[in-house]
Amino acid sequence: MKIKNLKVRPDSPALAFQAKIPKALSGRALMLGLKNPVVMSLGLDGNTASEAQIVAAIERKREKFQSLLRFLSNTDIDAVAKQDLETSAELWVNQQGYQRGALYGIEKFSEPWVEALDHTLGLHFNQDHPEWAKTYPKLQKLPKEFISAIQAILETREHDDTHYVFTDAINAYKDHRNKEIHRAAQTDAELNRKLYEFKKDEKRLEHFLDYTGNQEFTTAQCSRELKRYKLHLLDQYENPVTAKRHLTVPCAALRWFSNEVAVDVVIPSSIKIDGQQRAGAIRKVLDVEAQLPLIWKAAHDPAYDHFFRLAVFGLFSGSTASELVQTEVEDVKTDKGYVVMGGTKRPHRCRPAVIVNDTHLQLLTHFKAGSIVGPKRVNQTSANHSKILKTHLAQITGDKELDPYSLRHTGKHLADIKGVGESQYVKIMFGWKNKKRDYADKYAAAGHFAAPLIKELRAITALMLEDLPDYDNNPDLLHQTNVVPLRR
Repeated sequence: MKIKNLKVRPDSPALAFQAKIPKALSGRALMLGLKNPVVMSLGLDGNTASEAQIVAAIERKREKFQSLLRFLSNTDIDAVAKQDLETSAELWVNQQGYQRGALYGIEKFSEPWVEALDHTLGLHFNQDHPEWAKTYPKLQKLPKEFISAIQAILETREHDDTHYVFTDAINAYKDHRNKEIHRAAQTDAELNRKLYEFKKDEKRLEHFLDYTGNQEFTTAQCSRELKRYKLHLLDQYENPVTAKRHLTVPCAALRWFSNEVAVDVVIPSSIKIDGQQRAGAIRKVLDVEAQLPLIWKAAHDPAYDHFFRLAVFGLFSGSTASELVQTEVEDVKTDKGYVVMGGTKRPHRCRPAVIVNDTHLQLLTHFKAGSIVGPKRVNQTSANHSKILKTHLAQITGDKELDPYSLRHTGKHLADIKGVGESQYVKIMFGWKNKKRDYADKYAAAGHFAAPLIKELRAITALMLEDLPDYDNNPDLLHQTNVVPLRR
């Protein structure tokens, strides 16, 4: 196993990072009294550590080494970032055989305190003495800020004063999102799709880092860099919506890190881009294993509201409450197994929805004429419709966060789980309109729906329903009509 910068001792299993300071900086390192090459213990046992653990530890030490090089390359101490200054101070302390917190709890200026500081600073301990420069003409004095940082490292325990940079936030957010995706995915198809989608966000995060650089993770730096990045995106993209899409991801990453890790850092709640569209609300979907079966059972129970039961069946075609109200009994094509949703809309906006089973058919044709939800419901407001649906959802599931749109979004969620969420036919089922005027936008232009289209919609509906029990009230009638039979 050959790993760059890995030092292995023949007489010990202890592993270490080793790297030489470049010639251009070696002179200054020598004047400051730094050892070259720089050696840092990995804290790993060569007999038990895996290759992955060693590579990860080497990478962490390499980042610290780069901080040291940045410190050496700056002639002005005020230009040194706080992160680089403290990292370099900690490396200095480690080189002298001490660890962070070695003087924690020890009284200042006591004999042990002075002895440890003397050993750590070496020849620089008395650098303020008038004769020091004459005694050591080849050495350069350490900056006072650097000595203060060394003292703080010795007196501060691990994690008491941790400073982070942008890469810490971005990497932690990537790990968080990956774990979240694996935990939420219910099928391999859904997992692969969501991981593929997240690759776009990863590229946006990398682009953000490329533009801003690895800044220190502070309130001021985050606010400044996000605003700078916003202006950069507006220069790159004519459409403000596109700029907002690219800005949202790093904003989310930095905000998550500030909430979960660097709690003292405050990220701006929102960075507005003129002309952007309002962000859509994230709708909570039904738990397909615990909540959906309860809702599905209620849809077949006459004890529940007629309008609510129709809405549950509408879940499988993305039907909204307003579409149900606008659909009339004459729009139910019993012989062809579908219903034209939103029949009172303009013709080109109508779409077919498969009649799921006989119970669904009975609900659709319960009233002899007019709206399928009944004449009284037509005169109700959308607020009343929403209240009915929300009340029943909370009553059945016990989840008060569900709202009427949760049904529609659960339908798309089911399609995703079954691996057909991106199908052109699913777009037709749910009435989504593409920017490009493809055939999904013209599916009702002729005023009727072709049998091959209904066949495709029926197959997708059956796929979405295959894990749910058959509660159909009158299964024998399925053989007497052309209603969709879904035997599972």
